[in-house]
Amino acid sequence: MFNPMQMLQNNPVMQMMGMLQNSKNPMAVMQKLAGQNPQLQQVMQIANGKSPMQLQQMAENLAREKGVNLQEFMKQMGINRP
Repeated sequence: MFNPMQMLQNNPVMQMMGMLQNSKNPMAVMQKLAGQNPQLQQVMQIANGKSPMQLQQMAENLAREKGVNLQEFMKQMGINRP
């Protein structure tokens, strides 16, 4: 039988979010993961030195390009943003 909770638990993005939320040093976790994932490494290089506003603008632009409602996506991921 299909279990949506099991699907979320096995989702790598959700696993990464959990690791970041439970970590005392989220940046160290991201750097470790980037060492294992070239795409994440590229994202970290692009994000390095950007202000929170610049990062938000980048996320909004990427979501728009991909046809994703960023607010809905954040809600589904459990990210609360004012």
